[in-house]
Amino acid sequence: MPEKPPPILEINLDEYGGTHPFSTLDDFERGINNEERRWSWIQKVGTLGVDTAEIWKRQTGILDEVRGLIQQARQSKDDAEKQTHLDLIKEKLETHYKTRKGLNSNAPQAKLFFTDKWELRLEDREVAFFALAYFLDHVLPSYLASPKCVKGMLEAISLGHGMTWTEFKKPVDDLLIDARKEISTLEDTYDKKLALQAPVKYWGERNKHHKSMSKAFTCFAGAWGVLGFVGLGFLAWKGLGTNKPLPEMPFLHLFLVVAATSIFVWAGRVLVRLLLSHKHLEIDAQERRVMILTYLAMLKEGRAPTDDDRKLILASIFRPSVTGIVKDDAMPFNLEMMQKLIASGK
Repeated sequence: MPEKPPPILEINLDEYGGTHPFSTLDDFERGINNEERRWSWIQKVGTLGVDTAEIWKRQTGILDEVRGLIQQARQSKDDAEKQTHLDLIKEKLETHYKTRKGLNSNAPQAKLFFTDKWELRLEDREVAFFALAYFLDHVLPSYLASPKCVKGMLEAISLGHGMTWTEFKKPVDDLLIDARKEISTLEDTYDKKLALQAPVKYWGERNKHHKSMSKAFTCFAGAWGVLGFVGLGFLAWKGLGTNKPLPEMPFLHLFLVVAATSIFVWAGRVLVRLLLSHKHLEIDAQERRVMILTYLAMLKEGRAPTDDDRKLILASIFRPSVTGIVKDDAMPFNLEMMQKLIASGK
C-alpha cells in the first residue's frame, strides 16, 4: 500500500479550531469555500445594517484574501516561490483566528451555531448573530437593550464558553443579592437623608449669612476705628488744645471729650463683639453641616453608628446655638471720673 504523501499545507489553529492538513491546493480551496458557506447565514440577518456587513467581513474577508494567494501559488514559477505563498497563507489564517478577528467553524465556540451536519443550531439568526459578535468582541452599543442581544450574549457565555446554566446562574444570583443589599442601604440612607436635608440646607444658608455679616462688620469696625480716632483727635484739639491747666478748662469741653470717648469705645466694643459673634456662628454652622454630611456618608457606606453614638452625634448637631456675645455691653460711664471733674471745676 503506497504511503500517503505529506500535506503541502497544514493550518494549526490550536484551541481556536484545531489542526487541518491539506494535500493539494484544490483540497485547501474546497475547505475555504466550505468555511465561507457555513457562515452564509450572517447575510440573511438583514435588519442590523452595517453591523451585519462588518461581522460578515471579519468572518470571510480573510478567505477572499487567501483565495488570491492560492491563485498566486498556482502561478508560481518554482517550488520556492510556491512555498513562500503557502507560508504566507498559513501565517495569515493562523494569525486571524488566534487573535479572534474571526471565528473558525471548527472552534469549540462554533458548536453553539452548528449541528453535526453544519446546520444552524439556533432558530433565530439574530440571536446567533449577537452571540457571534460577543465571541468576536464586537461591541454593539445600539442593541444592548434588545432582548435578542441579551439572549445571544447569554447563549454565548453559558454554552460557547462551556459553562452550564447553573454555573452561569450562580454569579448572577450573587450579584443580584449584593445589588439588593446595596439598594436597601441606599433606600435607608435616602430616607434618612430626606430627614436631614432641611438641616443641611439650613446650616449651609446660615454659614453663608454669618460669613457675609462677619465681613461687613469687619469693614464697619475698621471704618469706625479710623473715623473715631480722627474725630476724637479733632475734638480734643478743639476742646483741649489750649495752654490752660485742666481745672481751668470749661466743664462743657471736658464733658464732650469724655462723652465722645465713651461713645466711641462703647460702639467699638459692640461692633467687635458683633463681628466675633458672626465669626463664631459661621464656624459653628459650618461644623454642624460637616457633621451632618459625615453622618450621611457613614450611613451610605453601611457603617451606621450605634444608638449611643447616634444620640451623641445628633445631640452635637442639634444643640442650641451660642452667639458668643457677652451681655455686659452697656455704655461705659465712669461716674467717679465725672465727680472728680465736677469737683475740680468748682
